[in-house]
Amino acid sequence: MAGALARQGAILSPIMKNRCLSTTLAMASLLAGCQATVQVVDQRPDFVSDAHASAGQWIGSSSGKGTLNMGSAVAIGPNRLLTNAHVWASDDPWWGAELPANQKMYLFERGLEGQTLINEEPVEVEISDHIKKSSFRLIASGMSALELDSEGTPTRTSIRNCDWAVIETDSPSWNPEAVAVIHPPAMDPDWLIPEDVELFILGYSPIFEGTTPKGEVDSGDSGIRQTASDLITFISEGPYTIKGRSGIKDGTWSVTYPHEWPQPSGHSGGGVFLWNQEAQRPELVGVFHSWDQTAVTTTKELSLFGNSSFSVQSTSKEKVRSLAFSPISGACQALGLHRD
Repeated sequence: MAGALARQGAILSPIMKNRCLSTTLAMASLLAGCQATVQVVDQRPDFVSDAHASAGQWIGSSSGKGTLNMGSAVAIGPNRLLTNAHVWASDDPWWGAELPANQKMYLFERGLEGQTLINEEPVEVEISDHIKKSSFRLIASGMSALELDSEGTPTRTSIRNCDWAVIETDSPSWNPEAVAVIHPPAMDPDWLIPEDVELFILGYSPIFEGTTPKGEVDSGDSGIRQTASDLITFISEGPYTIKGRSGIKDGTWSVTYPHEWPQPSGHSGGGVFLWNQEAQRPELVGVFHSWDQTAVTTTKELSLFGNSSFSVQSTSKEKVRSLAFSPISGACQALGLHRD
């Protein structure tokens, strides 16, 4: 499949789509070292094992002219993924038209080793990591839950809370045991994420150290084949973890994000998890969709000469970035999932 992708002659360059972070990559520019100014290291803590993280899935779609739109998803069933509506959508903005009922998507499938019989003799067989195309159908989305303003336009808060889609395939690439565990209280639409809780987002953004090819190479046929190989290596080493603290502002759930870090393009659709200390496992609470930046003004009053009668005010502004996500409860309600 890598060779098939290589022969498409794709041109890879990250794009922002309505500030929602599905990534269109053109293979030649990725190979030429299209990389973030500041790279971050995978923040997955030691107590989150590979098995815990295996629910995080890479997903892609073809948008024509050899480009590959890349995003993230989380396995919530043996043949179902939860991702963003904007990752699944064929239109921009995603709420501007009906979401596709069916379409083909790319999945990453890890290689296997085993034996087969040839002329009644056992022969070792190895299948390499590869990208495959699978047919998906839309099961549910946040489209029906959008709230409209007086002009018939979806409100900003509802757009941000409803950017999710559940899709299903008859040809999954993940193992049934890789399915995420949903945090039971998060199934309730009235439940709110606690403030200042550590959260983890699993996804496939190329901002992480060592995941973007470095240096310039020929963009001819041999270079394109190498880029497909780099892409498979990048996916095989994921998913990658962004860690931050929870918060809610203006009805939007978010994860704190350092202002000097690059935008995590490609992480859209990634599952947002909290750590259940009692159960010793990560549990799904939402799906990441976009990056925000605001300026926070802090004013401090300083006394002069130790006398409160003489003081000055010091004002400072700080850029604050956060990663917004849609709560899992909308998908749970649509699928008829309830807390036991």
